[in-house]
Amino acid sequence: MSGKVVKLADARPKPKTVKVKGAPLAAGAKVCLTATIINAALPAAKRYWIADTDVNGLAVAVEPSGNKMFYARGRMGIGRGAKWRDIRIGEVGVLVLPKAREKARELLVELKSGRDPRVQDKAPATMMDVVEDYEADMERREVVNRKAVSASLRRGLRRLWTLPIEQVTRMSLVQTLETVADTAGPSAATSYRAFLSAALNNAANKGVISANPLAGYKAPRKSKAQRVSDLVKKRPVLKGREEVRAFWEATDAAHDPTFAAMLKFLLLSGQRGIEVASMEWDQLDLKAKRWTVPASVRKTGVEHIVPLGPLSQEVIGRMGKYSPLVFTGRGGKIIAGSSKRLRPVKEALGRPDVAYHTCRRTYRTALAELGVSDTLSEVMLGHRRQGLEQAYNHADLWQRRVAVQNEYEAWVQEAIA
Repeated sequence: MSGKVVKLADARPKPKTVKVKGAPLAAGAKVCLTATIINAALPAAKRYWIADTDVNGLAVAVEPSGNKMFYARGRMGIGRGAKWRDIRIGEVGVLVLPKAREKARELLVELKSGRDPRVQDKAPATMMDVVEDYEADMERREVVNRKAVSASLRRGLRRLWTLPIEQVTRMSLVQTLETVADTAGPSAATSYRAFLSAALNNAANKGVISANPLAGYKAPRKSKAQRVSDLVKKRPVLKGREEVRAFWEATDAAHDPTFAAMLKFLLLSGQRGIEVASMEWDQLDLKAKRWTVPASVRKTGVEHIVPLGPLSQEVIGRMGKYSPLVFTGRGGKIIAGSSKRLRPVKEALGRPDVAYHTCRRTYRTALAELGVSDTLSEVMLGHRRQGLEQAYNHADLWQRRVAVQNEYEAWVQEAIA
């Protein structure tokens, strides 16, 4: 028998890694937490934990959305049969690390004694709890625009954030709606009211609150002057080369050059705002000159392939790869707050009615003027028509879509020259 020892390969799965301060760190690893490490922790596809070596049982949960929360983690009682508990302490930024450590020590002592601190001393639910529970619900249901909804709710509810939900009155919520209407416009207030009502209905359905305080709310009736103004503003579109050129130049008035580039790409692609804002580098095949919009961000819930012409490729080519997103917002997140960001563009253009969807309508109108059939135009926009896109993804018909996109971008190029 041979005396050789055969060394078997280690088949154990390697721990997933996340990036903290630019260096790889195994998810679930322990470090001595500092404010720098916590702030530098980047979001991953799933929630992960960074455990503290100073206080055994304190950890920071990093959510895919980028939100970070302190938790006390441990067994309730002694022995392997003791049940594991994750107890939320507070949000990073609202609660500082020394206070989190102090609170974690108190909670872990109670857990070890066999008592669940949440049962014995359960704090009343706050507006923060209501919003966070709704965010989890949207994530579970894979709501396409959940990040934008979450950002909108968090901005608007800052004043009520830590208030117990039972103390949140209808009057205070209506004041919040009025503030949104005054600062961002009536359309933004309408969207915000829908987001807020959905979050409150979710809380009511789960018994967190007895009823939605906004139930039955009706927006103030518009005056005749407002109705006339709405008719003028209804379904705004950029008509002809002159207005397209004016819009293209006005995008440079945006305070953020990345946002300006995103507006240009919206005009060139004709796709929805949330789809363009969510566009990631790995969705692009620049050699094949195409962008695959995943079903997860599509209104129709169906994947859509967009041909890229020379001008749209040029816009993409100017973007730096700072994050997975092509058009990166603050902190590597999706660009949000379009109403405020569009304000200087509207002023430069002299068109207060311009919005993301104006670009989509302009694209559709221009295709009609170029003689593109309604059927093919619907495919270019990604409107859901049973079997239609599959047919136009066939090699021969795909070339027709490419030709239409190139013709449209040539038309835009002539307009802005």
